[in-house]
Amino acid sequence: MPIRRAILETAYTALLAAWLGVILMTAVGAARTFPILKDLAPTLGAYPSYTGEHYRIAAGKVVQTFFWWSDVAQVLCFVASTVILLVLTMSRYLTFTAAAVRWMSAGLLLCLLVYHLLILRPRMAANLSQFWEAAAAGDNARADIFQAAFSADHPRASTALGLIALSLLVALVANAWSMTRDKPQSLTPTSTTNDQKTANHDHQGPDAQTIPVSDEQGNEPGRG
Repeated sequence: MPIRRAILETAYTALLAAWLGVILMTAVGAARTFPILKDLAPTLGAYPSYTGEHYRIAAGKVVQTFFWWSDVAQVLCFVASTVILLVLTMSRYLTFTAAAVRWMSAGLLLCLLVYHLLILRPRMAANLSQFWEAAAAGDNARADIFQAAFSADHPRASTALGLIALSLLVALVANAWSMTRDKPQSLTPTSTTNDQKTANHDHQGPDAQTIPVSDEQGNEPGRG
């Protein structure tokens, strides 16, 4: 494998693995934050009139930061990995089948990422913000409405992130498989001819002599 391709493949694999790691760590952080704060049963001074569970507000504030940085990291990983995949394709390091498989994986990741970032996340962020505002104002009925709307989208968001993680696993497998599908290196006619000449010269050896050939009368060349 050429050194340039090895560097590109390493960077591409590292970006996909980092993207997967970001999703997993975000999911673990969110899953652990809510139970811990629930056990602490905090009462938030900024929400004195809110009669609901205060731990949900506190945990939501923390987890919201997790997801914001996670979204930034996912976009950066997608853009960087797509640029590297484009360079690999334009450099003709990949076979047609290997390139097709990788681009299909990239397309699936793009669709899931667009759904997660441009459809679900803005709507969930808006409902969460309205929930916090209503809770701070002591409007418990309005707060419950926005909390219910946010909770309704939560399973969809979890499914979307799960599908992105699964797609990244598929992309990593496709990446490993395509690296074994190197294009065969064919010799050009010029290089083949030169190789044959070199082989013939080595076979004759440096001390090989040319034997003069006599003419039809039996005379050697150079004699009358």
